[in-house]
Amino acid sequence: MIDHIEELIKRYPALAVCEKDIRKSYGLLEESYAHGGKLLIAGNGGSCADSDHICGELLKSFIKKRTPEQSFLDELAKIDPDTGSYLADKLQGALPAISLCNQTALMTASLNDVDGNVMFAQQVNGYGVKGDVFLGISTSGNSKDVVYAMVVAKAKGLK
Repeated sequence: MIDHIEELIKRYPALAVCEKDIRKSYGLLEESYAHGGKLLIAGNGGSCADSDHICGELLKSFIKKRTPEQSFLDELAKIDPDTGSYLADKLQGALPAISLCNQTALMTASLNDVDGNVMFAQQVNGYGVKGDVFLGISTSGNSKDVVYAMVVAKAKGLK
């Protein structure tokens, strides 16, 4: 199997100083996915767009085609052979990931009724379970809404 992280470092040598952290992050995600977990992602502005993009790449195939599990494809065929066949041909295997940046009603309700700084924390509280992974993206490291979500994630046992 190709070591994709090794290939990444060869392509972008400046990342060599981060290799240990990249491998650790990969390991956390791999373990979470192996046990039925998911990735929750949040960020502000451009980091919000990054959250959405990362989720998009995980929820469908990216470089390597991911085929859905055969048991799922069999269920589709049992429900409706024609539609099941079509879906089996079109659907791609997904790695569960949720961008917390898209819950407009909840976010505006938090802004109006509570405190906008808890909008991501509230979602981590609702979606997150022990064994999931939370990725908070903040270019400054000081985004209160992202920091609060990290605190909630840690309290709930997310990595």
